[in-house]
Amino acid sequence: MTHGTAGDFPAEAMARRKMTTGEMITLSLLWFPMNMFWTAMLTYILPKRVEQLVGGEVKGEYLGYISIAGAVASTLIQLAIAPVSDACASKWGRRRPFIFWGMILNLLAGFGFALTGQFPVLLLCYFGIQIAQNAASAPYQALLPDNIHPSQQGISSAYMGGALLVGQLCGALILIAGGKLGIPGMLYIMLALMLLAALIVVWRVPDRPATPKEQKPLSESLSSAFHLNLREYPDFARLMGSRFFINLCYNTITAYLLYYIQDTLGLGENQPFMLFGTPSPLNGSGGFLNLLLLTATLAGLVGTVGAGYGLKKFTMKQMVYISCGMLAVAALVFSTTSGPSAALIMGFLFGAGWGVFQAVDWALAVNLLPPGGAARYMAIWHLCLILPQVIAPMFGKLWDSINKAQGNGYGWRMAFLVTVVYLFIGVFIIRKVCERPTYSDI
Repeated sequence: MTHGTAGDFPAEAMARRKMTTGEMITLSLLWFPMNMFWTAMLTYILPKRVEQLVGGEVKGEYLGYISIAGAVASTLIQLAIAPVSDACASKWGRRRPFIFWGMILNLLAGFGFALTGQFPVLLLCYFGIQIAQNAASAPYQALLPDNIHPSQQGISSAYMGGALLVGQLCGALILIAGGKLGIPGMLYIMLALMLLAALIVVWRVPDRPATPKEQKPLSESLSSAFHLNLREYPDFARLMGSRFFINLCYNTITAYLLYYIQDTLGLGENQPFMLFGTPSPLNGSGGFLNLLLLTATLAGLVGTVGAGYGLKKFTMKQMVYISCGMLAVAALVFSTTSGPSAALIMGFLFGAGWGVFQAVDWALAVNLLPPGGAARYMAIWHLCLILPQVIAPMFGKLWDSINKAQGNGYGWRMAFLVTVVYLFIGVFIIRKVCERPTYSDI
């Protein structure tokens, strides 16, 4: 890989001292409980709560309705909060107030989600969760470009990716313990962990108020949310488009995974099943889901480590190609197999491919980030992660109708098959991206 020089990077960034390992771990800390939460929420808790409140025949349709609420909330709040954060003159800093108060609101909305017995209230609480977490995450993700020295872009991205994957692993583990905890118990633990991590980040990660030059009236800050000048930065725009479709693949798989196991693989709630010719220690759809998530997440850690070695020979863009190839093979087999053993093997491949992608995802974003308004640009980039989470379930009514027409969970097979198309589009878009040379001070 090629290396840049100090002249390729802003003087303000070059003047920063390098962060220690402990500081980079602290910087990435909040991603751990947030990804733990969304792994458990999107793969099991949200589909299960919807099914509990509306029944099985229309569960895909109503999962789509609640996802629309999430899409509206996440889009509006990310775009609105990011420029306000960039211009915030609070003595507490321009990122910290949003992180703290966002997590407080998240706690209240999460309690309501756990306890309600009415679908409209569930929808309202999910809307609140999306508002709260996106109000916190838009400024939080800007702390990385605010603080990282250019020579640490790669290693800081690896810590971010590691926090994401460890969070996903713990999300799978808490689902395994979910039989004793119940959905409310799982949510209370994850909400408390998010608040604790946010307090540590607010306490330990450096932040500063906006400079007089950066400060703007609220109306001007909000209007600037829609003036991103992406035409001047086509590589960053292409990166966002590619990231959207790759994440749409991932979130389609996770959104319907429980229903796929129930309807396509035909595993009942407490039904025993065989793995590689021997009885599984876990039973039923929930047991296989937990096993599949655990396998995929452990594979993700393997993929992340492997990507670290791969970056010595390949560019970050080439690593994206490799990850998409692995994801596509896994999705194709998911869409055709009816056996738990084959599905588990593909879960490992899918997880490893996702780990490779996570290892370079943040590094590419920081590498191509346009100058000025870090939170603004990171927010629009982050939407390419958030929007697929809420768009993927919107097709639930279509998959429900295919299930009714064809039976045997055929709709979920079609949903997984379509993800291969998403991956192809993601690769097609990113092929013209020219990543900047990585900085080396050696």
